[in-house]
Amino acid sequence: MTRTPDRWRTARCNRCGQDRRLVSGAWLRAVRERAGVPRREVAERMRVSVTYLSYLETDRRDASMRLAMRYLEAVK
Repeated sequence: MTRTPDRWRTARCNRCGQDRRLVSGAWLRAVRERAGVPRREVAERMRVSVTYLSYLETDRRDASMRLAMRYLEAVK
């Protein structure tokens, strides 16, 4: 049995300096892989580039709650 990555991570906001709770890219990727949906298909459903989706899944871009909800809808 593989361990599911942690769902949350925190990051400091550049504007206000407060910590904010973000969805972990590793968790998003695990959800997508478990659903068996290719990255390209999720990107098309979200209307974003495959590169941007890759950045989300590797935490090179922050995934807000709103974006995470769009991601999960696209994985359905």
